[in-house]
Amino acid sequence: PVRQVVQVRLLPAWLSLLQEPVRQVVQVRLLPAWLSLLQGDTALDTLTALLTHTPQDQPLQHCLQLDNRMLVPAESLSCERVLYWRALCEFIKAKGDEGEEMLEQLLPEAALFAEYLY
Repeated sequence: PVRQVVQVRLLPAWLSLLQEPVRQVVQVRLLPAWLSLLQGDTALDTLTALLTHTPQDQPLQHCLQLDNRMLVPAESLSCERVLYWRALCEFIKAKGDEGEEMLEQLLPEAALFAEYLY
């Protein structure tokens, strides 16, 4: 699903802005090389790259739409939201001490999360 969004929506829109010779180089050389370097883990690497350049107050509001328990409502739970949540948590955790406070805003209490999973 994330790969489809990139292939069907984002990539064509971006490529349409480029001149034809540049577009050909990107399609024929750059993208295949980039995908082979990522070794199939394109979604997490792409999300991490996007989060790196997103203002700190924006990622929480961007995609997750957490409820008051800090959980994604079951009716709006999707593979994409779970992947985004994972990438966001890993990204914030990598910030070390600075990320601890941010993680508290993102993660639910353990008992609530266990109930949610059950």
